[in-house]
Amino acid sequence: MIVLSDQDDVWHGYKLESVERIFEAKPQLSLVFSNAELVDDTLRLFDETLFDRLHFNGEKQRLVKSGLALDLQLRENLVLGATVAFRANLKDLVLPISDDGPLVHDGWIVLLIAAVGEIDFINRPLLKYRQHSAQQCRVAKTSTWHDIMTSSEIDRACCVRQANQINEAFERLAAYGLSQDKERLLREKIVFLHKRARLPVPKFQRWRSVERKS
Repeated sequence: MIVLSDQDDVWHGYKLESVERIFEAKPQLSLVFSNAELVDDTLRLFDETLFDRLHFNGEKQRLVKSGLALDLQLRENLVLGATVAFRANLKDLVLPISDDGPLVHDGWIVLLIAAVGEIDFINRPLLKYRQHSAQQCRVAKTSTWHDIMTSSEIDRACCVRQANQINEAFERLAAYGLSQDKERLLREKIVFLHKRARLPVPKFQRWRSVERKS
C-alpha cells in the first residue's frame, strides 16, 4: 500500500496498523482515509476534528459507505491527502498527478480511485494535522456568505479549469473500464462546469434580478 505523509504532521503510533487492518479485512478496498486531530504549530489541540471542520457528517459518511464516494467527490473534496492510503497497484492510474486545475494531489487521487474502486474511511483520528500560516495547504473554516457571494469571477475561471481536469481524468480512466454510471457522472459534471462558467453575471446579481421580477 501507499500512504501519503506530510512532513509537519504527527502520526499516532497505531496509524499504519489501523490502515493495514482495514485493507486486510476488505480485499476489495482500494483507498481508505481517516479522521485527524487539528492542532496548532505547538501541537495544541483544537476543539474540532478534521471531519468536524470539513462537515463530513453522518449523511456524507453513509454516501461513502454506500459506494457513492465519486458522487460526493464531484461535489466537494472531503479527503485530506495526509490521511490517505491506497493500494500500490493503483499507482500507475494516479501518476502523473494533474497540476492544471483546482484539484491538488489528494482530490486528484480520490477522484480517479473513486471512479474505479471502493473507498472507505476510519472515523478514528490517526494523526495530528498541524495548522499554521507557513503550510502549503490548510483546512479553512467554512466560507462566509460574503465570500460566496463575491467569488463569481474567480469561480468561472476555476470551473473551466476543473472541467478540463476532470476531462483529463476521464480520458485516463477510459482504459480501466468505467461503469456506465461512473462515466455518466463524470460527463455530467464536465457539462455542468462548462455551463456554469458561461453564466453571464455574478450569482448575487442574478438573484436580485429574480427578486425584482417576482
